[in-house]
Amino acid sequence: PLGLVGLKDYSFTKLDINNTDLLEKNLEGVDAIVHLAGMSSRYSCLGNSYGAFLSNVHTSASLIESARRCEVKNIVFASSIRISNNNILLEKDPYTISKYIAELWLQTVSQISDVNVNIIRFSNIYGLGQGEGTVIQDFIIRAMRGEYPVKYEGEVRMQFLYIDDAVDAIYHILRNSDSSNAYTVKGMDSVSLYELADLIINEAVKSEILFDER
Repeated sequence: PLGLVGLKDYSFTKLDINNTDLLEKNLEGVDAIVHLAGMSSRYSCLGNSYGAFLSNVHTSASLIESARRCEVKNIVFASSIRISNNNILLEKDPYTISKYIAELWLQTVSQISDVNVNIIRFSNIYGLGQGEGTVIQDFIIRAMRGEYPVKYEGEVRMQFLYIDDAVDAIYHILRNSDSSNAYTVKGMDSVSLYELADLIINEAVKSEILFDER
């Protein structure tokens, strides 16, 4: 895999983590699991709510059960900053609710087993290799089509987190946490989506791309 080029002392195994027999064969002697698998695009979840449940909830439940059986002591689970919403149960968003249920299940099983679960509620992560369904990548795609990137009405501000900082947060928690906790990890600044769109356009204009007016 591209992201592992140059690293030493690792092995890579490609498998379906819902294949519990194969997964558990590869969990022997493992100290910790960093659980990043799931359906991460809100738009994809809206169009496939059952798939969102299977990918985000069922997979998490299956994974912690395999961890328990294989005596893996630590799981780090990538969740969403959207869970911090005080009115979470009023959400009509399969992505957010599936992440919330996954959190509850992991926390519950952790309390009745020897598996520590650390939940990280990330803000909008961006970086190389992203596909469609994330804010910055979608803005870039729209800009390259000659469209104005923002589709929202009114001022919207978000916090963004670069992928390297997200990885640092995971590493820090793995090294320093010996109990179950939940963390919010987000960018320091709140960014206007209009300002972000203008920045992306300014870069794209160098390629002589024309844009529709707002």
